[in-house]
Amino acid sequence: MSDTLIRRSLAEHISEEMGLSFSKALPLIDLLFDQMIEGIVRDERLTLPHFGTFRVLSKKERLGRNPRTKKVATISARKRVSFKASQKVKLSLEIQIKESDRSRYF
Repeated sequence: MSDTLIRRSLAEHISEEMGLSFSKALPLIDLLFDQMIEGIVRDERLTLPHFGTFRVLSKKERLGRNPRTKKVATISARKRVSFKASQKVKLSLEIQIKESDRSRYF
């Protein structure tokens, strides 16, 4: 698997682990992501236990500045999605960091 986890590699992994054909696993991935998006849009929050929480945050309209021209412009109000990792994910990252630090010295 490459460094980037993509839709296709997820489908391949599910296909291997579950004994499904790739052509059946790919629509499952699409369905999963569609349901996640629908949940975020509808509820403005999606919690995946042991993974993390996606939340919709509202940004107010504000003044900004074009860094090239220095011209002031209005940035319209918008919504954005934020992600907060679960403790399990954070702990896994900490373990990975500690192991990579240890490998530098040995």
